Amino acid sequence: MSVQPSLDVERLLEAVDRGDVPSVTNQIQSHEFVLLHVGEDDDSEDLGALTADYESEPYLVSFSSPEYAKKFVADHADLFDQDDEISGFIVDGETLLDYLDDGYGLLINPESGSGARLNSHWVADILVELGLAE
Repeated sequence: MSVQPSLDVERLLEAVDRGDVPSVTNQIQSHEFVLLHVGEDDDSEDLGALTADYESEPYLVSFSSPEYAKKFVADHADLFDQDDEISGFIVDGETLLDYLDDGYGLLINPESGSGARLNSHWVADILVELGLAE
């Protein structure tokens, strides 16, 4: 499966509205995402990705392009400590799904006007679709 660089979030949301798990799964798998790593400048090898809580549920924060990630960091500088080093790394959709721990949802382009939120139930359905969970 070839990886497309940019996700059509509107198309993804249409599939979510239809409850079309195979389409949502395919769209996520076939695109690249930017994840943010936030840490102090300490030569740490840890590549943990940025997460957030929404309505008491944890989410992996992701972006469909480097531009969305840069804008988020610029617009939300108050979320980060002055000593934090913020870096982004690009992953394909399959790798993105590997980053999702049990019970996590997925935020795509948060607070951008072109974003999506898939709760942990959606993520669980996607992982079942991929044969990674029961």
